[in-house]
Amino acid sequence: MNSGSTSYLEPALWHEVVRYEGDVTDGKFHGVGEAVFHAGFTYKGEFEFGTMHGTGVLTWQDGMKYKGTMVDNTMTGQGTFSWADGSNYVGGVLRGLRHGQGVFKAGKFFSSSLSNKNSPRRPALATF
Repeated sequence: MNSGSTSYLEPALWHEVVRYEGDVTDGKFHGVGEAVFHAGFTYKGEFEFGTMHGTGVLTWQDGMKYKGTMVDNTMTGQGTFSWADGSNYVGGVLRGLRHGQGVFKAGKFFSSSLSNKNSPRRPALATF
């Protein structure tokens, strides 16, 4: 790169969005909005300079959701993961993974040939 040129790092997010409705500043997602992605998931929440940044909700096609803090397109901070079977996790998140202190509650258990169909099914609770 020569010393007279300016380089801008364009967020990868821009090319992955099928539809966006919301605030735009200087041609970038900035403020509150909702984005639908090629992969089929959606994000509704805060954007900053073209990235998911702030609080919001990510929803995947299979019903899984993340509600919490986003930092530069990454789930990081405090959040809640919830799954279609009723399981959820509330607590710390780092780079998209459960991290630090949190509570996981298991939802419905699926039957298997090893389970006793007459036994009560109680959700498991684990504290990290």
